[in-house]
Amino acid sequence: MVLVVVLCAIAGRADTQPALAPLLACGTLLLQVVPLPDHLLVAIAPLSAGAWKVATEGAPGATGCIAVDPSATLAGCRRMLVGLAGIVAIAELLRERMARRAVISALAVASLIIIAAGVLFPVEANEKILLGFVDLKGPLEFWRSPVPAPIQTAGWAYLDWVTVGDSRSMMENGLVGDGFGSYISSNEFAAGVYLTFPAVLATVVLVTKKRLPKAAILVGLGVSLAAAVWVVGSMAKSRAGSASLVFGCMVFFMLLTEHPKARRAMGFATAAAAIALVGFVLLFHGQLESLTGWCPDEWRSRLASLRSDGRVIASHTAMRMFFASPFLGTGLGSYGGIYPRMTGGNHVWYFAHNDYAQLLAETGVLGLGLILVAAGLSAVSYRRFLSLHPPGDRLEGAVAWAGLAALAIHSAFDWNLHVPANAFLAVVQTGLALATARPDGSIASRQRTMPERRLASWLPGFALAGACIVALGFLARDAASETTTLSLRKALAADQIATQVPDQSSAVPRLLAAIAAGERAAARDPANAHLAMLIGQANLRLAVRSDGLGPEREVFKSAASRWFRKASLRCATVRGLPEPLPPTTSPRS
Repeated sequence: MVLVVVLCAIAGRADTQPALAPLLACGTLLLQVVPLPDHLLVAIAPLSAGAWKVATEGAPGATGCIAVDPSATLAGCRRMLVGLAGIVAIAELLRERMARRAVISALAVASLIIIAAGVLFPVEANEKILLGFVDLKGPLEFWRSPVPAPIQTAGWAYLDWVTVGDSRSMMENGLVGDGFGSYISSNEFAAGVYLTFPAVLATVVLVTKKRLPKAAILVGLGVSLAAAVWVVGSMAKSRAGSASLVFGCMVFFMLLTEHPKARRAMGFATAAAAIALVGFVLLFHGQLESLTGWCPDEWRSRLASLRSDGRVIASHTAMRMFFASPFLGTGLGSYGGIYPRMTGGNHVWYFAHNDYAQLLAETGVLGLGLILVAAGLSAVSYRRFLSLHPPGDRLEGAVAWAGLAALAIHSAFDWNLHVPANAFLAVVQTGLALATARPDGSIASRQRTMPERRLASWLPGFALAGACIVALGFLARDAASETTTLSLRKALAADQIATQVPDQSSAVPRLLAAIAAGERAAARDPANAHLAMLIGQANLRLAVRSDGLGPEREVFKSAASRWFRKASLRCATVRGLPEPLPPTTSPRS
């Protein structure tokens, strides 16, 4: 993606205003990591101010920022920058029809691969084997695991107390995904399908047009859609995903329908489906308890069940976060850290299962502005697309707008924009949609040589490319840090197994190796509080083991305290820090 942005800038094909938009959006979000005086932080972000007070234990002179986890917020800004820059570059590079057709062909192939993987590699509920060789099971319990990162779980984790010596720590045990095809979660699989399947329908139209009667083409399209819905709805059991797929395909057919009466009928049907889906979103997530008094008795229990759905609670928690800190939120990537504090439960939802609500919670009014701007730009681009292309010439745009329409609905029920593969597909589809909303043009007719261009016209494009290159370097570091944290979590899990399962070999060598790797990673990534916490946990485990370590125990205990202190100063919501055992709890290792 970064390479595409760089090549676009070098070729002189990045317009000034679109190139500035990602820089302005991400630059504004960087305000969340600026240290602020306590009185100002309390005024604009009381939720963050309270969290930092607890983390720093009210130390005089200690400062906080709007982001309760600055490292995660900076990582989120980097990913957002690359994604928005990718949209700008793709929209520019796909101005030619041949390029758009090539991308649609690639999306169609991707869709067939995604669906085939789901059909050929079903995941058994108790086995949790993905693609026939990726084991999702936990080391002690098959349905949860302390090892995977949040993005590699079902988006949900238990918070369990783990006792080590005379202290205990609240550690996370992520709920493993149900798995389907190449995706850890079946809902993520559904998103992969509806973001690519319209390209399959477009390919069918391209291949059969003028070769088969229209009736035969419609039958082929209907059979293809029915097969995709069966895989998503019946095999993957994604209800919201299958509804989003059907709605997206309705948008696709509506845009391609040429006969005026049929087009009006499809337009009314699509509008009715949109109203029904939006109404269900409001019913599902809204504060509508008063409606139960107006419903028949047989519907009241169903509404009550709907209200107790975990996704509803997660979405409502996000809105409570928004109203608690409405100006600039609590920082990108902060939802999972704050969730247990808002609910007081023994579990955590890493994501709100509603991308709109989570964006509001993490970025406040700024996020609301981003949503409104995106909606406005989408509406303007859609109208331009309709005015530029008659019904018989809308194939490429229909693919993009259908995928985005499905994503807009499903984003109210899930967290697909946090899944790298689906976020990438969304970037491609958004760029394709914007490209079809602009007049076609060849490279030769639009490209200008560097001497002919003014500084103001090419500087934003190069600034965006440079920012993306810098972000790529940090993202590579983030990936290396995540690999190291995974090795630390595996070492901690191995130590836990060694204390609970007889005849297990000691995990001390593995802990020592993980600490050495962690310290090297921490030198490159000093702001990563979660990495520091895990290094501290590994040292704490070594400090209580009786494997002949002797005097080194105090060294490990001192190192653990030092790393825990670093973690608490770098993140106001980090979990895993030790605390004394309650009086009724006996120390054990």
